[in-house]
Amino acid sequence: MQDTLDAVTPPWSATLTQGEHSLIYYFLVIAGLAMFAMFVRTWVSRNEVSSRYRPAIFAGLGVVGVAFLSYVVLVVKFDVGYDLRGGTWVPNANAMLSWAPRYFDWSVTVPLLMVELVAVSALAGGAARRVRTIGIAAAWAMIFTGFLGAVVVDDGTSLGALWIWGIVSSLCMVVLVVLVITLIVASRRGLRGAPARPTRSRRSCSS
Repeated sequence: MQDTLDAVTPPWSATLTQGEHSLIYYFLVIAGLAMFAMFVRTWVSRNEVSSRYRPAIFAGLGVVGVAFLSYVVLVVKFDVGYDLRGGTWVPNANAMLSWAPRYFDWSVTVPLLMVELVAVSALAGGAARRVRTIGIAAAWAMIFTGFLGAVVVDDGTSLGALWIWGIVSSLCMVVLVVLVITLIVASRRGLRGAPARPTRSRRSCSS
């Protein structure tokens, strides 16, 4: 009885109805196309952004580019990961790879999002480098520890592993939240002081 309570069923082991299979396939393709469209839009308009924020544009291109490629893998593996038997889609050995690549994607894109966030903030120099380094490390650790609990340990069937690694992942997320708040506060201070400088300059010229 205890073993039953401690076991969970990973999503890639569930059978799907025809409607469920079609709906999931539809949204996977739509998400991939949206990422591709965003990549093209960002690439075409990259020169419209000042050089000060160009690193954020490149980080954003990396995010949507990696996400698009991961959705290509998801669509392919979802297509071959289920066999139609008597009107029901039954998972096979490839089914897990129709879910797990999202963790591969996040392991790259979430750290890149931190790079993008720091690039558009008011932080600069050593402070920006410290926040960026901590943010990249915490973001990657958050995704990797979640991947361990959800996919690696006992093939994602251990409730204990989900709890343990979920808590570790959540602690990494707390670090990210603190960093984001720090960036917002620092940026607000920078924006608050920006309008005052042109005003003082005009006053000096008029005198």
